[in-house]
Amino acid sequence: MIVSGIISKDLKDPGIGFTTITKVSVSTDIKNASLYISVLGNEKQKISTMEALERATGFIKNILGQKLKLRLVPKINFIYDDSLEKASRVWNLINKINEQDSRKNT
Repeated sequence: MIVSGIISKDLKDPGIGFTTITKVSVSTDIKNASLYISVLGNEKQKISTMEALERATGFIKNILGQKLKLRLVPKINFIYDDSLEKASRVWNLINKINEQDSRKNT
C-alpha cells in the first residue's frame, strides 16, 4: 500500500513506531479517508506514533497526491485499531485453557 510505504520510508519522525495499516475506508465522494492503524509497542509508543502521524498528515497527503497524480486527495483521519491486540489476548486465553485441559486429562 502506498501510504504504508510513505510512513515507513518517507517519514523521518522518530516518534513513529512500527505501524500496520489494518483497514482503509474512503467516503463515496473521495473527500475523506479513514486509515486504521495498529502499533506494536507499549502505550507510550502508541500515543507517540498516533500524534506523529497526525502531525505528518499534510506531508502524507502531499506525497500521496504526487504518487497517485490526484487532483483531490482525501482528508486523512488516522484511527487507532486495537483489534490485533484483542485477537492476541483471545488467542492467549485459548492456549491457556487448552494447556489447563491437557494437564487435567493427564
